[in-house]
Amino acid sequence: MQFDAILKVVGEFGPYQKRIYFLLCLPVLCIAMYDVIGAYLMYTPIHRCAAVSAHNSSAFFAVNGDDTIRSLPNMSAEYQYGECHIKVSDNRSKGEDRNVTSHLCSSWTYDKSVFTSTLVSENNLVCAFTSTSTYMQVAMHCGSIVGSLLQGLISDRFGRKITFCGSTTLMMLVGVGSAFTTNIYIFTILRFLQTICSTFVYITAFVLGLEIVGPSKRLWAGILINYFYTAGMILLAGIGYGLRHWKYIQIACSAPSAIFLVYWWVIPESPRWLISQGKQEEARAIILTIAKSNHRDHSLTLKQLTDDEDEPVKQYRIWHLLSSRSMVIRSLIIWVNWFVVSLTYFGFYFNAGNLSGDFFLNQLISGLVEIPATLLLLPLLDTIGRMKLYILGMMMGGTFMLLTGILEIFISIRKISKTLSQATVFCFSVGAVPLSKRFGDIERQQHNNNMERFGQTTTEEIDKKRLNSQSAQTQKGPRCDKFVI
Repeated sequence: MQFDAILKVVGEFGPYQKRIYFLLCLPVLCIAMYDVIGAYLMYTPIHRCAAVSAHNSSAFFAVNGDDTIRSLPNMSAEYQYGECHIKVSDNRSKGEDRNVTSHLCSSWTYDKSVFTSTLVSENNLVCAFTSTSTYMQVAMHCGSIVGSLLQGLISDRFGRKITFCGSTTLMMLVGVGSAFTTNIYIFTILRFLQTICSTFVYITAFVLGLEIVGPSKRLWAGILINYFYTAGMILLAGIGYGLRHWKYIQIACSAPSAIFLVYWWVIPESPRWLISQGKQEEARAIILTIAKSNHRDHSLTLKQLTDDEDEPVKQYRIWHLLSSRSMVIRSLIIWVNWFVVSLTYFGFYFNAGNLSGDFFLNQLISGLVEIPATLLLLPLLDTIGRMKLYILGMMMGGTFMLLTGILEIFISIRKISKTLSQATVFCFSVGAVPLSKRFGDIERQQHNNNMERFGQTTTEEIDKKRLNSQSAQTQKGPRCDKFVI
């Protein structure tokens, strides 16, 4: 008897599967925070050059080209502080003949009304060093790409349970450890490893949750996990607002993963994977556990718990997506759509600091607007279908993105449409590519996730170009902003 038929006998989504599915969704709270925590840790506060010391003014001026660092007579000089330059005018000269010089500053004072400390303010990653923070985030998100490429191989080789539990443990250790490092390069490496592990955890939890659920309930299982992702983003806004320090935020988001270490004794291995590996006895024991918990064990016979009547399982890999012209076209369409959806979805979070209003309120609203979008998803999928709903979400998202240039209120409406598109593309892409009906879920999700992470990383690259442009404009002259110290 095939495994899907067995699930119909023991229960497609009984109490046992619901408990396991709920437990698998809990780590997604942390994964959501890891995905957008860079907007908090690498936040660039309003800043200006630090005040020149009366004892040693030269310490605050950086060498610029052929200029030399010179000590200026403080008693006869007037300083004008900008974001990246200090203009010095000699009071001894009067009228238009006053001697004015501009110097790059090497020390800054930062606004602390949003965060008391960020990686940017702690390491002075502003002005000429603006691109450094963005390159750090790009490197971190490259870990997601690496994780997407390796996750399927490791999960198929060692099993879902070992991959999930091992990745959760390492994710917690490197996450907490990164909060205590004082070197930005070591921090980047640790965050790179953390994003690899978080990708492992998310895809494995998603696939394992689908593999223990019957075929008629998998659409629900694929959608409900989005609620936990949304809840994680909302929770991060509260954590950031309460702590305001990048180290404490990093610890608060990473340390709770220690709770999931007990999953080794709670979460079962995927019966599907066990059957594919020829481990019939272990799969039979798990199926009996599901049946007993769902009070369906009396419906099973020994013959039903064997897989002898099935044809040999054929394993599929990425090169099978290029086996025919139609498969190539389908794959390219799905991958491009994953890229675009991720590019626009994460672009909002990484640029929330540039929106008017409170930073934390913007992040909170961006999470809250996903709730009605996800609530609408299930009934709309049943009424108008996946393809029409996805096209509708993309068209609405593109329209409201253009209207955002007129009124920022359209940002929230755009976020709702993009949430619909992202959640729908999960379900649409799983069924659009006819890989192995029994063991293809992890492969499909792995390759789709690759394009999602490419889009997420490209968002950071676009943000880098914007910051570099702003930095170039700032260096044309001093700019003084009001801020809280």
